[in-house]
Amino acid sequence: MKMDVAIIWDDGDDGSFEETIIAPWQRAGTTDQHMAATLELRGQGDVNDRFAEQDAEGLYAWLCGYGAIAEAVTPADWPVEAVEMGHMETIIAPQAGVLIFEKELGDLVEEGQRFARILRRPGDPASEVVLYTEQTGRLVTRYRDRLIPQGMGVAKFTGSRLSRNWCGGLLDPN
Repeated sequence: MKMDVAIIWDDGDDGSFEETIIAPWQRAGTTDQHMAATLELRGQGDVNDRFAEQDAEGLYAWLCGYGAIAEAVTPADWPVEAVEMGHMETIIAPQAGVLIFEKELGDLVEEGQRFARILRRPGDPASEVVLYTEQTGRLVTRYRDRLIPQGMGVAKFTGSRLSRNWCGGLLDPN
């Protein structure tokens, strides 16, 4: 599927989609050879023709490899960064305003690096808040609209250590 990042989750009990899917296997004690996964290709605001074609080709190759389509397709080799769920960092909007990203999806950033800003009142530089990364990682999701309310998730980054905001479970906002 040409994903750059796989976010790995092992256990939880917050009723997420993945947990609901595997619950019957867990109750039956037959979790070997079973897994649940959600593919999030990108945000609604980050779709274009190139990604759509890449995603369609990747999904088709996966369906052929899985045996759902009777055609031999050799999937391309694609390195994937695996990150524990607890190492993900979500940056929350400290104020409402116009959201201006300075980094693109997939960009690698250093801890403390500026990646976006929120302008509360256009034309008033004093109303601007600069947003910085919590740790070194890759920008993997971002808010799709350019007007953002306070308290909304601005962006999510991979990380190399447990997030200071991690509480646990797939539905953790971090």
